[in-house]
Amino acid sequence: MNDVKNILEVKHLRVSFHTYAGEVKAVRDVSFSLQPGSALAIVGESGCGKSVTAKSVMGLVKKPQGEVKEGSEILYNGENILQYTPKQWQHYKGGECAIIFQDALAALNPTMTVGNQIGENIRHHSSTGKKEDADRTIEVCEIITTDIAAETQPEEKEEIKEMDAPEESQGMIWSMDWDSEDAYLLAKIAMAEAEGEDVEGKALVILVVLNRVWSDEFPDSIPEVIFQERQFSPVGNGRFDRVEPNRECYEALELIQLNKWDESQGALYFESEGESSWHRDNLHFLFQHGNHYFYTDKELAE
Repeated sequence: MNDVKNILEVKHLRVSFHTYAGEVKAVRDVSFSLQPGSALAIVGESGCGKSVTAKSVMGLVKKPQGEVKEGSEILYNGENILQYTPKQWQHYKGGECAIIFQDALAALNPTMTVGNQIGENIRHHSSTGKKEDADRTIEVCEIITTDIAAETQPEEKEEIKEMDAPEESQGMIWSMDWDSEDAYLLAKIAMAEAEGEDVEGKALVILVVLNRVWSDEFPDSIPEVIFQERQFSPVGNGRFDRVEPNRECYEALELIQLNKWDESQGALYFESEGESSWHRDNLHFLFQHGNHYFYTDKELAE
């Protein structure tokens, strides 16, 4: 009788995607287990749900487009990861579990340096100090390929060493998982809400979304925050569906991701000039940028 405890158990996994044509059932009642030190191959024809199953284990199936159906269980060391909080997900992803995508273009974010992306994982999961983290980042780059290390200029190595460790209060913004879909939604809400604003104005709208994801008072994913009922006017009145991000929207994303820019002061709300005074009467005013006023909850400001 084998008494070895399973490190991973997937039980009755069902995953669907909601499209304009209706619900697409991508995974239907899949169950398997994995013991420590063992390997498991999931084999099947194209489109049978292999990748969706792996993404579900990594927590990469996101609402409202994707849904891990009720009754599904994914147990890691006996804990159901589907019930994780955002902070637990941050520890799990990259610290306990990782995924290597078959598509090379999905492996790295083109708006961030390779050193920054490798160093981010080290800082969040095995940090021993700023200098040590930077040295370890360079070491990993050299392990990956000596050719790249040989071509790295001295000033580029110094740039890696000078990377600032993110502040604890900004941990979500630098560590949260952004895929191409998330980036598109963020750029689109920036366009819908702040088309006439400058790059920083658009970045502030994006930061309000990210601050909400980090807050316990709002949903814990970018799509859920953006599509939350009665929160963003352009989503409700259809403008969000009609606009497409311009270059400034993507520059705003780069400003946040690459330059670690955050002047939002933790803002959770904003309104355009001339809109309802509900915000002013019920929230704590933080600042004005362009034609937008930014606020947070009065309790958080005390």
